[in-house]
Amino acid sequence: MVYKNNRVDGELVLKQMEKDEKKLERTKRKLAKEIAKVRDSQPAISKKKIYIKNQKKRVAIKKEISERIEIQERENEIEQERRNDMIRQIRAVERVPKLKATVR
Repeated sequence: MVYKNNRVDGELVLKQMEKDEKKLERTKRKLAKEIAKVRDSQPAISKKKIYIKNQKKRVAIKKEISERIEIQERENEIEQERRNDMIRQIRAVERVPKLKATVR
């Protein structure tokens, strides 16, 4: 009788171990799927973050470049106005009648 109870207990333990193994296998499969999902999606997320970061840098650089171009254009206009003024002054001086020295 004791052997019979031990045998039943052994079978119960064996069945419980099989259940635990199946549960462990399901858990491992679930974790493997989650890991695969993260592994597959994480690079895409990282690429997207990098793309957004680079896009922000691009926008900032374009803004800075356009500001520099605008400043340079204003400086060029001021310089051109100065040159035009010099040219006007030189032409005005050239138009003034020259005094000729006369010998008597």
